[in-house]
Amino acid sequence: VWNPACFPTKPLPHAEREIIFGFAGAFGHRASNIERFEKYGLQSRKREAGTDTYAGYVEHLAKSRIVVNFAQTGSQRHMHVKGRIIESALCGAMVIEQKNSPTGSWFHAGVDYLEYSSSKEVGSIVSRLSERPQESQEIADKLRAKVSSNHSPEKFWGRIIDRI
Repeated sequence: VWNPACFPTKPLPHAEREIIFGFAGAFGHRASNIERFEKYGLQSRKREAGTDTYAGYVEHLAKSRIVVNFAQTGSQRHMHVKGRIIESALCGAMVIEQKNSPTGSWFHAGVDYLEYSSSKEVGSIVSRLSERPQESQEIADKLRAKVSSNHSPEKFWGRIIDRI
């Protein structure tokens, strides 16, 4: 359950984050990608129903400078915008997202987040940004600002009510 009280009011600066490249969530069909990305330093936190807390999940995102997202639905037949995009933004993390995901319908690739199309590209992004926390910080700040101004609960529910 999404709980806004779990998110930091002032995210930790990227230069002070202990995790350069992180993922938090259920592994499921993502397990093989997670395993592949470990060679690039991915520090993952497996989220399991009944044994984990949402606050712990958010804490891992808030300690991560770069968060990888996997846009496939559970069936892997479609891609969608995961809640992890919003959660990572609220934690002040920079997101790297699969190329051609629908995230690009709401945010701008290369500005609000970075895209990847292969494991090698993920490695290249992480390697380049691991020594440039100011660069990942700038991208993360843009995503956080856009989420705060355009995708807050008030804005979201306001649009729903307007449509009704």
